[in-house]
This record gives sequence, structure tokens and C-alpha cells, in this order.
Amino acid sequence: MEHSNGDRYEGDWCNGNRDGHGVYTYGNGDSYKGRFARNLRSGPGVFFHHESGMSYNCDWSNNIPTILPAKLRAETSERLEFEAARKEKIAQEPQSSEAQEGDQEAEGSEEKGNEEEAEAPQGPKPLAELLSQDFAAGSEIPRMVIQVCSEDGTAQTGESGRLLEVTFGVFEREEEEEAGKEGEAEAEAADEVQADKGKFKRYPSKAYPLQQEAASNAEKDKEGAEESAAERSRPYPPTFVIGGIKMADGVAVLEGLKLPREVEAGAYRLRIGCVYQNCFQDVEALYLLFNVS
Repeated sequence: MEHSNGDRYEGDWCNGNRDGHGVYTYGNGDSYKGRFARNLRSGPGVFFHHESGMSYNCDWSNNIPTILPAKLRAETSERLEFEAARKEKIAQEPQSSEAQEGDQEAEGSEEKGNEEEAEAPQGPKPLAELLSQDFAAGSEIPRMVIQVCSEDGTAQTGESGRLLEVTFGVFEREEEEEAGKEGEAEAEAADEVQADKGKFKRYPSKAYPLQQEAASNAEKDKEGAEESAAERSRPYPPTFVIGGIKMADGVAVLEGLKLPREVEAGAYRLRIGCVYQNCFQDVEALYLLFNVS
């Protein structure tokens, strides 16, 4: 069935409504392939957003996807693997029967658990700790995994095609905040690298080009060349670096970058943001603080 606005639907019907499996192609180039219920996207399906190039492979309810990224998170791959392995180990450990018998035994079990946690290996350093050190001009930026997360920090998978822009320099705040609020924001961000609580302008007042090491893998070089050629036609801002970072299944890896050699000592920020916003909900940019000595 084709509508006057250019929309087209092919699929199941029930009582005059789109109901069941079908493919809906919008006049603007968007498309959806999956389940419908009473004309609404409901159940598993894949939505493609033409303007941004993003796709959403997830469950749907009343036209809204179950994945709703709200912010970006950065962490080292080693730390993420360590945390995942630790959670899996805890989930597999059977509950001790003693822990379920009486208040006294429960307290003893809790104390024992605290001791075991203190003795447990701490694993690789988190990214927040690595970034707290002073960096020399020209030094390499730690390799990091960028994830899209919900408001509560839960990683959101099922989304692909999101393009990230990376800029480095001095970012001015959009508005001055009270010192107390700013202090609270810094305290909240101490344990985890997350979107800066302060509001910064999108582009730096002083921008510096980042250096990037050439890929050593020949096959990777070929794929990168094809990707760069395809992305060069997009209207990137002048401070965009690295020729395009495309996320897959909610994840992208940032590696091979070095700070500018000509940068002077001071405080700078690495901004990781979206070239195009999510068409269902905006995603906060990530500002990482670098102290250059």
C-alpha cells in the first residue's frame, strides 16, 4: 500500500490496521522492518534513520524503541573485561546456606564478604585514574572504548551507525555555575568517566589537531580508506578529527591518538560527541579533562 506522502507499506493487516510482520518505507528515506500492532511499531524490529545513517535493532513499544541512549561513557577495554568477568563470577557463585540462617550468621557472612572483597584483585586501572595524571605534549592518549548508555549508565546495545566527532582544545562554559555545584559535579565524576556536568560550548575556543598513528594492518587500512572515502562527503565541522568514528552495536574504540606537540601546559578537554543526534532522544557529549604539563 502506498500513501500520497510517499510512504509505502508491505505486510500483514488485521481489521484495516498494520498488524503482524511488515516493512514500512517512509517518503524521507527512513524504513522499519519488523512487528506492528494496531499501526504502531511493537515487538522486535529494525528501524533505519536515513539522515543520520543509524539503525536500531531492538524491541519496540508504541513506536518507541527500548534502547534510548542518553549519554556516552568511556572506559578501557581491559577494565570492561575485568568488570564483566567479576560480575559473571559473582553470578555463578552459589549462595551459602549459612548466609541465610539467622541475623548473627548473616552479619558474619557480610564481614567475611567485605574481607574477601578487600583481598580481591583490583584489576586494571580505570580510565578515570589514568586520565588523572599529567600528560606531556605529544604523548599518547589511552586507548578507550566509547559506549552509548541510558540515563542510569546501563550500556545500550542494538544501535549501529552513530558517527562520533572528536575535538581537543579549550572549551568555554556556556554559563557560569556556582562553585558549590561545580564541586559536586567534579566529585560525582571522580569514580567514573562520564559526561561533564557543566555545560560547555560545542566547539573549542582554541582547537588543536590531534595526531593519529597509521594502522599497521593492511586489511584494516583498506577498510579504513573505503570508510574515509564514504564519510568525506558528510558536512563535518572544521575541528573534526580522525575522518569518522562509526559506532557498531553501541560501541566504538578510540585508539592511536596523540596529544599535539605544540600544545602549551594547561588544562584541556577532549570532546567526544555525536555528528548527528539520535532521532528519538538526544545524547550528551563526553568531555574528558587532560592536564598537560
